[in-house]
Amino acid sequence: MTKQDIDSLTTMLTDMQTHLQGEFDKINERLDTHDAQFESIEGEMSAGFERISTTLDGIVGRLDDDEVERVALSARVTRHEDWIVEAAPRIGVKYTPGA
Repeated sequence: MTKQDIDSLTTMLTDMQTHLQGEFDKINERLDTHDAQFESIEGEMSAGFERISTTLDGIVGRLDDDEVERVALSARVTRHEDWIVEAAPRIGVKYTPGA
């Protein structure tokens, strides 16, 4: 192999390395763009999940309030029924609880 062949191979390898470096740079730029897009999407999704979480917390709060209200109403109905059971014979009305 002559010096000219070696120089030719060296030039060809240098050109190939330069070309490959350029291609890798393009790939890295695309990856950076995709990373930014994914971060943007992740931020949007996070905000969406936060809104969903807040909405669900509100629904759970209302369900808890409804449950407390149902328990209170049930206790009131039970007191009324007890009063009716006690009062019915005194006023001469036949009453069967739960009927």
